[in-house]
Amino acid sequence: MSRAKRPALGRGLSALIPAAEEESAEKAGRPLEVPISQIRQADSQPRTAFREESLQELVDSIRTNGVIQPIIVRQMEAPNDYVIIAGERRWRAAQRAHLEKVPVVIRDVTDSEAYELALVENIQRDDLGPLEEAEAYQHLIDAYDLTQEEVALRVGKKRTTITNALRLLKLPRTIRESVASGHLSGGHARALLTAPNEEVMVELADTAVEEGWSVRETERQARTAKQAQKIQEEEEKPPSAKDEEEEPSLIHEAVETQLRTALRAPVRLVHRGGKGRIEIKFHNPDELNRLIDMLSALESA
Repeated sequence: MSRAKRPALGRGLSALIPAAEEESAEKAGRPLEVPISQIRQADSQPRTAFREESLQELVDSIRTNGVIQPIIVRQMEAPNDYVIIAGERRWRAAQRAHLEKVPVVIRDVTDSEAYELALVENIQRDDLGPLEEAEAYQHLIDAYDLTQEEVALRVGKKRTTITNALRLLKLPRTIRESVASGHLSGGHARALLTAPNEEVMVELADTAVEEGWSVRETERQARTAKQAQKIQEEEEKPPSAKDEEEEPSLIHEAVETQLRTALRAPVRLVHRGGKGRIEIKFHNPDELNRLIDMLSALESA
């Protein structure tokens, strides 16, 4: 019993252009010449940024050699209305080169299949920035009610890759802008996600750009900031009732009084769960030097 063929995803252009002997010329994916004025870009597509320098290089190449690789399109209800699936960069360059016609391959696919194929083609060409890729995955999830696992299967990626990419969308706007502009890489962005809060993320991102931190250094700084935040929260945490029972406040006061008398300085005993610290205050450099001398004398005694 034969089965209807499903569109092959996760295999890039090979999924878009099947073997010629299987179907008629048009259905088999053989290029057709179509007026460029009849082709338009899709309402939604994975790639949103096109580097001007790279685009101009393609314009120069097309002026010399023409469009070598066909643009993949869908034919809409109107006979002369074609929407791009893959190849918008070539279409833009062909317009600049003032071509009247371009080679196209027409594919009969649904909206979701067209978007998936465009995403796969861009991923395989490494044309998408890290945020563009993350936004494309999120579009598939939102628009077509897919799970991360289903997205992974459709684009030929591991589920963890999808999850890590989507995490970038949680970054503050200023950091996403730095990633989009190329000042920070996707690796930098993922490292910043380990920082304790958005304020620290932004501070670290600004410093990373200014000082040219590597991804590893950014990871180290974010990890250090998280540890510092954890220590501060622990120190500011109020003592539990159990801690108060173990060390009555009267004992604390007695110890503090004894230390204040010995050091002739304000002293605070911070105690929690059998451990703590002694805080000694000073108001000027002379007081600090006096305390250092007293403590040093105790050490040498």
